[in-house]
Amino acid sequence: MNNKFRVFLKGVFDVSPLMIPVVPFGLIFGVLSIDIGFSPIETMGMSLIIFGGASQIILLQLFSGGASSLVIISSVGAVNSRHLLYGAVVSEHLSDLKLIWKIVISYFLIDQAFARSNEYFKKYKLIKNKGYKANSYYFKKSLLNDLFNYSLPSQIAAIDNISMFHGLESRAPFLSKDLYEKSFSYPNDYLINDGFGKYILRKSLKKVVDDEILDNRDKVGFFININNLFNFQDQKILKLLYSNKYINSLIDKKKLKLLLFKKNKTNQECHFIFSIMNIIIFIEEYE
Repeated sequence: MNNKFRVFLKGVFDVSPLMIPVVPFGLIFGVLSIDIGFSPIETMGMSLIIFGGASQIILLQLFSGGASSLVIISSVGAVNSRHLLYGAVVSEHLSDLKLIWKIVISYFLIDQAFARSNEYFKKYKLIKNKGYKANSYYFKKSLLNDLFNYSLPSQIAAIDNISMFHGLESRAPFLSKDLYEKSFSYPNDYLINDGFGKYILRKSLKKVVDDEILDNRDKVGFFININNLFNFQDQKILKLLYSNKYINSLIDKKKLKLLLFKKNKTNQECHFIFSIMNIIIFIEEYE
């Protein structure tokens, strides 16, 4: 089954329980509309055109009270204007769709659908950083530093020790000199784009692997307890964290201090502090 169709079905099932109150509301609106003097066809037409529960009730109230057409139209438009905000929030996730599908989706973007879809986008982290462009010099420098000095050497040694302990020889198919040189010759947008790393690899597998797997960001590396490696209250570390003006302009210094002296920090919080330390060292090295 196509991944997009699966997401569509999930949306249908998620919204379905929220649509139960629509049935009695529709019956009430139909009775009130016909009682005021609208025909069944006109009543159904209002539901199809206006397609907004609160605004439809307001229309009936204003019409029965003898309000002018201008007042009725402006009142209904004001109540339904919230859908403009819904559209603005959802639009960034639908930018790749054709215009016809955007029109169809905008018509069905009712309160319940917006609530569930917005929750889905947040849960699965599908918000794309469209404006991100990696600085060519620092981006490639960072990758080279990681490749030759940081993660790769230690990981190769660890994997080799583990595999040889079990009498096996591990192989790394992507650890090729030709592939490395070719990868570094590509523009940055081929390596990281739309908030996704390994962009060219994801694109090359588009017709082979489901989008649900390619777009998954839940994968994590080896888990290291940073708190056991550092004393974040050490004077050298505190001086490093407090001294960089660039970092201090981006991070609330008071909150950082509270975090540094917090007891029983989570590993995620420790990783956050460790990341700041790495950024400062990197800036001071290559600035």
